[in-house]
Amino acid sequence: MTDKKTKQAVKVLQAQIDKGNEPSIHYPSWKIQSQSLIEKYFTKDSKEYKWFDRPTISFAYYSGDPQENIKNETAKSIRDTQHHLQAAIETLKIKGFPKETKVNYLSRLSDTWLTFLIGLLLSGYYLAYQVGRWTVETENKSAITNTVSPSFPVPDDKTKQQTDSTKKAARH
Repeated sequence: MTDKKTKQAVKVLQAQIDKGNEPSIHYPSWKIQSQSLIEKYFTKDSKEYKWFDRPTISFAYYSGDPQENIKNETAKSIRDTQHHLQAAIETLKIKGFPKETKVNYLSRLSDTWLTFLIGLLLSGYYLAYQVGRWTVETENKSAITNTVSPSFPVPDDKTKQQTDSTKKAARH
């Protein structure tokens, strides 16, 4: 059971296969268009798409006319691409379209923005840590003295003794 979207994709890919049989075909353009259609119906990570990027190596021994050799190699490449497009059609009929993966919000940001946001986050964390540390130290100092700093100095016993001895020396 195929849906309307799959039927449309099959129709487009079949038309691309048929276009490969035209005598006036320009192979490089046709192959790029075929790859673009595969990308549309599958994903760039799919095996169907990656097939186009594989290296093609021919071990055939050619002799005679170089133009004829190029024609034969091009015809072979067209047949290979047509077979690949036919296999993609069969895959679509069996499996349907691949599920779209959800994209993480952060993966859509550029590296520059990510670096900026991470730096901002770490700076904010460091600032909050320092403010918290300063607050605790201030509270600890206040708890040690257990008094609020007076606006005038309060003499302690040592200061009183010095003051008394200074007053006695001034009287003599």
